[in-house]
Amino acid sequence: MHDDEKNLGVCGGLGSLAFGFRSLWARRARETFDGKVVDEQGASRRACSVTGSGPGAAQTTFTDPKGEFRFLNLSVGSYKVVTTLQGFSTVERNDVVVKLGQNTEPPDHNETLLPSRRR
Repeated sequence: MHDDEKNLGVCGGLGSLAFGFRSLWARRARETFDGKVVDEQGASRRACSVTGSGPGAAQTTFTDPKGEFRFLNLSVGSYKVVTTLQGFSTVERNDVVVKLGQNTEPPDHNETLLPSRRR
């Protein structure tokens, strides 16, 4: 075996090792939380503020025209999710558990907003 062949073998081994770490990192970053916000008639609600707080910094997103929202790259752990929209009562959901390698959805797949009481 020539010296060049030995060097190629070592570099190839290092390349595989680096790829293995990259794959592990990519799997780790897939934890998400998805949901949909609807009103009491079941109509999708757009532009709702949805805040998830738990491990790490709180994240806020807004629902799209279909009423759907998604948090990406979450740490594993328990979260509190708060949904707000002017004219509706705030919805709080505690203990939303994000697990490694899984997409998390609310148990009923929807956050239901009810009109707030007028004073």
